[in-house]
Amino acid sequence: MPISRSTRNHIAVGPAHPAWALGLWLSQANAATYEELMRKPAAVGDVAVMVLSMTLLFAPIWFGMLKATRRLGWSKGWRNAAMLCLAPMAIVMLRIITDTAGDMTSHNLWPIEIVLQAAVVLLLFAGLAFVRFLAMRR
Repeated sequence: MPISRSTRNHIAVGPAHPAWALGLWLSQANAATYEELMRKPAAVGDVAVMVLSMTLLFAPIWFGMLKATRRLGWSKGWRNAAMLCLAPMAIVMLRIITDTAGDMTSHNLWPIEIVLQAAVVLLLFAGLAFVRFLAMRR
């Protein structure tokens, strides 16, 4: 049986692959690319952006607490104690910066970590204000 010209231009590739097989292949290719990117250390620019964003988040809290304590008429000792309430937040921010410098996936939800830590700082500040209230009452 002679081969017609129209069939000679078509290449038989076998049965068509189902859609899930293509999706699986693409996810494996993406996983390999992801693993390759994660093996690279963070660039200096990435760390600089992280430090800048942490500073922009931390500075308003620090200045706000400093202004609030001055407006309330707290003495220097009480203001210093209020600034110590910010120490846990500073530690968390430094930990996020150092951890993400080594592995960019270690703190994917760092904004949530900052918000939760800000809540802890506010609780510490409220506790300090209550202790100051009790001390000034005597």
